[in-house]
Parts: sequence; structure tokens; C-alpha cells
Amino acid sequence: MRFEFLKNRGFTLLEIIVVMMMFAIIVGGLFAYSRDTLVSTQFHTVVYEIKHSLLTSENYSRANYLNVRSGMSFDDNFYTVFFADTYSSIDTANIATELPSTIYFSEASFGGDSILYFSKFTGIPDSTGTITINDYSGRQASISIDTEGVIDITYN
Repeated sequence: MRFEFLKNRGFTLLEIIVVMMMFAIIVGGLFAYSRDTLVSTQFHTVVYEIKHSLLTSENYSRANYLNVRSGMSFDDNFYTVFFADTYSSIDTANIATELPSTIYFSEASFGGDSILYFSKFTGIPDSTGTITINDYSGRQASISIDTEGVIDITYN
């Protein structure tokens, strides 16, 4: 009797296959969820980095860094913090940041221009405007700057 009990202790091949299929489905679902979370996190990080760069540029102008005003320029796939009274793309003091390949600017308009200047000593922007950031999965965020330099982020 004891011998028969030890003989029936294993799992059948069908039971092992069913458990492996369930495990594969769970892992596949977690992978899709984690990928979406990673892309979302990257998008939010870029938006906050742009806001931080705007605040940094504003503070450089307030501090009269290098005795010039500062600002930011926005192109399709990168943005630049600059320290000059007029923007020059070849200035070596510029700090250019490239966007990840899945993220782009759909709009950056400050009084009809894609360049934003902050006044010396006050840090007040010379014009108001909006920066619209998109990614290829449909996420969108708008960063708006008002006349006092207040920066607001809206996710659509």
C-alpha cells in the first residue's frame, strides 16, 4: 500500500503544460503593463525637465548671469537654454537637450516665435506662450507661461 502511494505522487504532462501557459499569460500581461508605464514615465520626466529648464533660465536672468539675459529656444526634437541678449544656435555657452525619439514638440509659440527670453534682474518673460509636447502613443502635455513667469503644466 505504501508503495502505491509513492507511485502516484507526480504531475501529469497536461498539468505542467497548463501551469506553464498560465505563467506565460501572466508574464505577457505584466510585460505590456511595464512597457506602457516606462513610456509614460519617460514622457512625464521630459515634461518636468523642460519645466525645470524654464525655471533655471528664468533664475539665470534674475541673477544677471554673465551680465546678459537668458532664454530658451524650441525646435522639433530639441530645446536649448542660452545666455545672450539674442539667440545664436552656434554659441558654445548654450545648453542643448535632445528629446527622446518618441517625443516631439508639436507647438512652441511665444508671440509668434519659438524663442522665449527672460528679462534681466526680474526674470519676467518678454512674451507669453505655450509649448505642446506629444509622444507617438498619443500622450500630450502643454506648458504655458504667463506674463509673470508662472509656469503651468496641463496633461490632455
